[in-house]
Amino acid sequence: MGDVDFLKKLQMYDKDNVPDSILNKLKPYIESPKFDPEKVAAQSKVAKSLCVWVRAID
Repeated sequence: MGDVDFLKKLQMYDKDNVPDSILNKLKPYIESPKFDPEKVAAQSKVAKSLCVWVRAID
């Protein structure tokens, strides 16, 4: 998160070619009831945005 180009990297991420290995690593998070954007938003609006982005990638 300290990377000054972090947002740019997210915007440029090739969402149409995500390797299965990455999707498999995301699976436990996506399936967790705690990884719900509204629940995450209670802690941080930035984290909510990242949660939504991760779900969109999946």
